[in-house]
Amino acid sequence: MNRIILKYKILTTLLYFAVFLFGSNAFGQTTGDYRSFASGSWTTPGNWEYYNGSAWVTSTTTPGQNAGMYAVLVQAGHTISIGTSGITTQTMGTVTISGTLSLTGGGSSMTTFDIKTTKLVVTPGLSPAATISFQDKATLVLPTNA
Repeated sequence: MNRIILKYKILTTLLYFAVFLFGSNAFGQTTGDYRSFASGSWTTPGNWEYYNGSAWVTSTTTPGQNAGMYAVLVQAGHTISIGTSGITTQTMGTVTISGTLSLTGGGSSMTTFDIKTTKLVVTPGLSPAATISFQDKATLVLPTNA
C-alpha cells in the first residue's frame, strides 16, 4: 500500500513540475492555424505556413483573409509588417506575437490596423523581446471583447 502512495506522490510531483516548466498551454496545432514562415509583409501568403491537419505547408492565403477561430503566431526572430494601407481582417482566434509585428502608418494621416482577434498575446520574457511596433501615425483597433 505504501508503494502505491509513494508512486502517486512521485507522479503528482512530476506532473506539477511539468506544468510549472512548460505552462498549462497546449502545444498542439489545429487545422487552419497559421505561423510566420519568414519575415515580410502580412499580406504575402508566402510569409506564412498553414497547418493542414498533419503538417505545416506554405500558405496560399494570409491570416484574417478568411474567418475562423484559428490561431496565428508571429514566430520569434520574424518581423511581420503591415504597411501604409492598413488592414482589416476577418475574425480569427488568438494572435500571438513572439517576434515583431510592425505597423507603419501613412505619416500625414492616421492609418488604422483593424485586427479582429479574440485574444492578442505579446509573449513575455523573450530575448529579444516580442513587440508590436507603431510607426508614423498607426493605430491598432481590436474588438471590444478581445
